[in-house]
Amino acid sequence: MPPPPQQDHHPEHLTLDTLPIEILHKIFVYVGPSENNLPLVNRRMYSILYFSGVKSLEPWYNFTVFESIVDRYYLCDLNSRIDVRVIRKKIEYYSRQIRAIQQRFPNCAENRGFVNLVEDLTVIRTTLESFVSRAHVVLVDMLQFKYVSVDLLKTLNTRRAKADAGYMPIKSSQEIQLLQKLRLKFLRTKFKELGDQLRDTTKALTSEDQSLDTPIDTTDPGDEQDPEIKYYDDENFPTEGFFWSTSEQYTRVQDGHVVFNEGFETLEKLAFGRARIPDHYFTRSIYSSRHYNVLVFLTRHLVFGTIDGPGVMGSILDILENPDAYVTAYWPRLNEVVDVVIKSNDTQNKFTETLSRLFRLYNACMNKDYSVMKYQHAKDFPNLVARTMTALLKYFFENAPSADEKRQLWITAMELKNIHITDLLREFDDTPDYDILHRFV
Repeated sequence: MPPPPQQDHHPEHLTLDTLPIEILHKIFVYVGPSENNLPLVNRRMYSILYFSGVKSLEPWYNFTVFESIVDRYYLCDLNSRIDVRVIRKKIEYYSRQIRAIQQRFPNCAENRGFVNLVEDLTVIRTTLESFVSRAHVVLVDMLQFKYVSVDLLKTLNTRRAKADAGYMPIKSSQEIQLLQKLRLKFLRTKFKELGDQLRDTTKALTSEDQSLDTPIDTTDPGDEQDPEIKYYDDENFPTEGFFWSTSEQYTRVQDGHVVFNEGFETLEKLAFGRARIPDHYFTRSIYSSRHYNVLVFLTRHLVFGTIDGPGVMGSILDILENPDAYVTAYWPRLNEVVDVVIKSNDTQNKFTETLSRLFRLYNACMNKDYSVMKYQHAKDFPNLVARTMTALLKYFFENAPSADEKRQLWITAMELKNIHITDLLREFDDTPDYDILHRFV
């Protein structure tokens, strides 16, 4: 008997507009932050996926969606190579060995080797707890996300870091790889040191007490109670973006013991692999309070590598040379931003061209009536430019400019024939070379 004919089914045609909100959120997170245009499909999608970096309501609309993106793409575990279970098992193994020594040798505390053994085990234990409590960092790429604000950074930190751990560091992918490799290498090296100490201490104490009938266990890498730590092939190779010398600074000596050197990755400020504050936080700080607040937060609470100060100042000068186009600019903020640029600059980067442009800008300012300008604080604009010029000149001469660099400034100043600029320049450099002076007299 043939099967009965099947009835025709016409399932509802599914589109993005008909999908449940929860599914749309998952799709949005899966697509990721790069070139994600889902909110622009239509008004419904925009309302569902809308997110603002500024917290205005409680609960924060769609914050959990953004948090999912951070967890998936920007949150990194510095302990990804460390098997904490294995490390704790090894700590317990050596703790048992120490207790066995204490039971069999009542005077073992008088032996310096035994004291070092106990203290180095404490170093490992406290280091592991420090690693665990400071496991997570944020990838610096997140700062490119357009919704970043101080509110957002603080909220993420509250939900991801322990209260006493400070703010979660923001690191580059190279810094993260460097720390992942050397955290594990430190623990392996330290346990190797501990194994040698246990063997030597046991041998020394045994030779002092020939009446010992039962030998004390010594560390055996194959012992399941003392498991091996996994080894990675790249552990002893330099990390891209850092000199080999940086990798060698991951330890230091404290109270006679080798300990992990927290923050060693930040010692080499010029390293290509360092995390750096994106340039747009400096330039947009002139006209965006949100960017300025983030810039202040980052420089006050976290550590970054140096920047290309002249490059950043070039972008700021593009704004200063066309102030009418930036109606939201808050010019009194200019000098504070420039101070941050100066402090963040790599001293190898010279502001010679920047100062020449500032000379020309200041000279042009003196020929304008800013009291009739429409933008806010317009009348203060020339003075703010002058302060910027003075701050950069001070920095310029504090960092050993070459004779050619000083000549370039004098030539620009003399060409402009602006006595205010030449008088300011003389505060730092008495007089130009004779040929320059003769040329413009």
